[in-house]
Amino acid sequence: MTKYSLSSISHYPLLFTALFMLFTLSGCFGGGGGGSDDNESDTLTITPLNSARVPAGESAWVSFLGVEPNLTAFTAEGGVVNQIIFSSEQTITVDGIKSGDTLFYDYDRNSGSKSSSDGLPIDFMSYQYGLVALPGKTISAILPPVHTVLTSFPTGDYQFKIHNMDSIEATINVTQVYKTDGDFSFGKLDINLFVYTAGEPNPVIPDETEASNIKNLLNDVLGQAGITIGSLRIEFIDNPEIIADMNTRDDLAEFLASASRKTLGRSDNGINCFLLPWLPNRILGRDGAIPGPAIHGTQASGIIARAANYGYSAEGFTEHETDQRVLVKILAHEIGHYIGLFHTTESNGALSDPLPDTPECGIENDQNGDGKVTGPECRGKGAENLMFWSIDSDLISTGSFQSEISGYQLDVVNTHPLVR
Repeated sequence: MTKYSLSSISHYPLLFTALFMLFTLSGCFGGGGGGSDDNESDTLTITPLNSARVPAGESAWVSFLGVEPNLTAFTAEGGVVNQIIFSSEQTITVDGIKSGDTLFYDYDRNSGSKSSSDGLPIDFMSYQYGLVALPGKTISAILPPVHTVLTSFPTGDYQFKIHNMDSIEATINVTQVYKTDGDFSFGKLDINLFVYTAGEPNPVIPDETEASNIKNLLNDVLGQAGITIGSLRIEFIDNPEIIADMNTRDDLAEFLASASRKTLGRSDNGINCFLLPWLPNRILGRDGAIPGPAIHGTQASGIIARAANYGYSAEGFTEHETDQRVLVKILAHEIGHYIGLFHTTESNGALSDPLPDTPECGIENDQNGDGKVTGPECRGKGAENLMFWSIDSDLISTGSFQSEISGYQLDVVNTHPLVR
């Protein structure tokens, strides 16, 4: 999970992880449905698989009934993408994937060692695996991104290594989602906007006309990744109590989980975006998971963003136009997380995403010695990218809203099942 603040956009404590996986699977679960468009993504199929049990404090390689063993060719021209969604009331991690004698990844929590069969992309997988899902949270999984396929994924029975960090036996519920897609270079994404107010219209998005402007601006940003906004559904919800009770990060996390769960039963395939005029601790936005689940009704089935007068000024734009563009930057950043992207560089300069064409800004660029690498310190080294960890007010003042997207980022986001 990540958060966006006025001075920083940093990872929340390690609650979620992204695994990337490719299968041929099938079924139906609450929320989400099928559809068709000119991208030939004809079906989004959702299947609850059998649950798994792992003893207290132990790791186990588990299989799931209902998973078809045959793999489909995965190329930029199209194929089948699958997402596996794990959830439990206990604290779990997903530490490996294998098929027969082929070990795609294995993280040993006792020794801290990581291993895989020869020729497999361990560096990328080590970035994705081994994080933690706290009780009631979700780990979402999609494998592999186009650019990391260094070997074939052969026909066979696939297993996942699940580690139970609790003192009691863990039951893990598993849902599988897959889409067929004729071209992974572009797609269509639906958006659900829930605009919460406290007795007066939201200053950035007060009505449906302004929502159309937000849709157009999102198209401008995400269009760089080949993504077009399809349906944008909007609901205005006047609830002063929710806004008044939004005082701490825990309040924010509780609201996002609750609002996300209430989407259970929706029949659309949109990303749920909850917009409030106020968030605590100078936070501007947060996503439910990286990548987010392609189903409604989980605690991670959405993102949250602050939609307010931000106080920025941008050359060539009115205050209202600037506010709308900042909101779109926040939404696009959090949507980027939801469909699989990490920060290009984290605040400490020690971690960067595994994509080869996104610039890195190491701690050697920390000019003021505060232990962070900020926008002004990372110009030309990733600060201009949509997924840089912090907002740069100086860039905004010039009319630049940090919206660049790289070619490999395009590859990743177009594999998510919701991009059809």
